[in-house]
Amino acid sequence: MVAAAARANRPAARTVKLERMNDSSDSQLERLVLETGENPTHAVIWLHGLGADGHDFEPIVPQLASASRRPVRFIFPHAPARPVTINGGMAMRAWYDILGVDIDRDQDMAGIRASVASALLVRDGFSVKYVNDEVKKVLH
Repeated sequence: MVAAAARANRPAARTVKLERMNDSSDSQLERLVLETGENPTHAVIWLHGLGADGHDFEPIVPQLASASRRPVRFIFPHAPARPVTINGGMAMRAWYDILGVDIDRDQDMAGIRASVASALLVRDGFSVKYVNDEVKKVLH
């Protein structure tokens, strides 16, 4: 009963926007952004798995108790669609090509590095926006 009451008192996350950003290769990378309150001071960047997109984890945000106690920005980037070798070359959302199940084989290091760069751009975008918002508060 206590858990049900706590869930009932949690504010629902609200969809702020579906954004497009430039990744390191100048292609467009979409992302879903949810905030649990005004002027978030915390951020979570949540990457989805093979074949999914950022919407897959969207429903979990209202269930996270810690996110209801403070304003948090959840950023769910969508990986680009690309051919995935392990799935017969079928194009699907993937952060990098998966060449096979054997971890000892060569991996798609270029794709992994590009995905890391994209995640860092998402992180840096939040940091820059947060710092700019804080500077505006001090100056006004």
